[in-house]
Amino acid sequence: MSALTLGRDAGGPRWYLDGQPIHCSDGLELRTLQGTWVPVRFEVTAPDAAGIPQPVLYLVAAHVDGEDWCISLRLDPSNTVGGVKRAVLRWPVRT
Repeated sequence: MSALTLGRDAGGPRWYLDGQPIHCSDGLELRTLQGTWVPVRFEVTAPDAAGIPQPVLYLVAAHVDGEDWCISLRLDPSNTVGGVKRAVLRWPVRT
């Protein structure tokens, strides 16, 4: 489990988790304050002025008429406040 890191690949800036590139629509898990893990979907919004794609997590809040209703969680790219990680993520545990 780790925080996001920004790197580069042939296409430009890319977010990584535990050294693995993250692609839009990849499933990840987010640790809650209670220590449980919830599934989220990774996406990015348009790049900021510096050309860095902005990370967003989508959490399914409800299923209505066959559709997922999601809450979007925009992450601060630095992912820290006073040196403390705010969002702890991991790749889904495979069983």
